Amino acid sequence: MIKENISKSFTKYREPICPEERLAITLRFLASGDSFRCIANSYRVGCSTVAEIVDEVCDVIWTTLQPIYMKPPTEEMWNLTSEEFYNMWQFPNCLGSIDGKHVTIVCPPNSGSNYFCYLKKFSVVLMAIVGPH
Repeated sequence: MIKENISKSFTKYREPICPEERLAITLRFLASGDSFRCIANSYRVGCSTVAEIVDEVCDVIWTTLQPIYMKPPTEEMWNLTSEEFYNMWQFPNCLGSIDGKHVTIVCPPNSGSNYFCYLKKFSVVLMAIVGPH
């Protein structure tokens, strides 16, 4: 679906990184949160190359998949969602629900008070946004 858009052409100076590897680099970055330097070392490419690949592939993924999976909502869609919320939960004019939960963690080393919350414990916040179902 995106292979043609993330392919690079051959030059007389170097062979391009294949589309599969470009996608793998991007997915590794998105899934692991590793630094560009760590990924660059793993794939034996430069840090700036990893940064450029991640930026380009993310742009292609967005432009390719956004029209399919994130269509702009219409008034009809809003009304249908509101109706479903009312039928299922008896909340009128509701389009979504948001909640958060503090998940207690062991304080990471050298983090100071970064993860300390008002509940007097170390935690991260898990947020969820859901529709009527």
